[in-house]
Amino acid sequence: TGSLGTISNKSIQFIMESNLTIQANFVTNLFLGMVGTYNGLFAESDGVTADTAGMMNNIVVGPKGTYSGKIKLGGHGYSIGGKFDQSGHGRDGVSRDEPGLSGFFVNLDLGWRSTPKRITGIVANSNGAWASPFVANLSSNTLGSSAFTMLLPPDPNTSPVASPGGDGYATITNRDGKISVVGKLADGESFAQTVPVAEGGDVPVYLDLYEHTGLLTGWINLASRPTGTLTWIKKASTDLYPIGFSNRVAVIGSGYTNVTPSLSLSRGTLEILGDGEALTFNVSLSNNKIGVLSGSATNRLTGTIQPKTGLLQLKFGRTRGGPTMTPAAGALLQNSNRAGGFFVGTNQAGAIRLH
Repeated sequence: TGSLGTISNKSIQFIMESNLTIQANFVTNLFLGMVGTYNGLFAESDGVTADTAGMMNNIVVGPKGTYSGKIKLGGHGYSIGGKFDQSGHGRDGVSRDEPGLSGFFVNLDLGWRSTPKRITGIVANSNGAWASPFVANLSSNTLGSSAFTMLLPPDPNTSPVASPGGDGYATITNRDGKISVVGKLADGESFAQTVPVAEGGDVPVYLDLYEHTGLLTGWINLASRPTGTLTWIKKASTDLYPIGFSNRVAVIGSGYTNVTPSLSLSRGTLEILGDGEALTFNVSLSNNKIGVLSGSATNRLTGTIQPKTGLLQLKFGRTRGGPTMTPAAGALLQNSNRAGGFFVGTNQAGAIRLH
């Protein structure tokens, strides 16, 4: 008589004897309920930095508790993979080939009872210099296909001298659960990302900028219209705003429908502010073309709205720019009957506002 205790081996060898009794107890395979692809973000609890914030990218959980995927950090991608134990815990270590960068490890925990389903854990530097908690949500296709425009206004706690004073912009499309975000920041830096949406409309944004010297990251939600707060980081450089900045950006957005005209204004105001200029035009908007009304400022202005995307394109003649026309760009918030954007000047980036 006796007991073998709890055995987790795939096979057990024993001698069959008279009156031998074998009792096998089975447990529910909880991994089946967690199968899917997860995406999320990590950052230090006391603030986001470009060197310690990143993305859990396409972490695939299998029916037997295996996992694989990538971690994006510092503009690079690192593969991870392993197997969760019966308590839903996994751990992996990653070495880094980039000079001067030490490796990191990842602790992962399956949220057996979480709603919506998610993986939580921590990404931490091997030498203990930093530790960044993460949340990765299960990808879902519960939201219908849709399109949006989004503005990224300036941080109200920073001066236009220290960082761009205009609005960045983006178009967002949801096709079968895949979210495409394409746009420009208010200093002219382009960005693009495609990532699955999670149940409830949460979308993790992680964009490497300025050749690995900057970052745009944070969560937005698309359940009704784009909402959320992003962190925009630019390190010191020789470009505009050479001392760099770290801004908190509360996005504003609107659903967008491709109709003609995208917006009609019999009389509106278009303001151009920044880089030493403060211009105001009285305008009309008809058939997606901007016209300057009589009696407005004598400076030149042309502009259109692209009906397919809701993007705004302008050219204006600045007072001290002579015959030169300065380009500007932005996006229309269709549900708010207004638009915002930016232009890049000589020493700073300025703002455009249409309302």
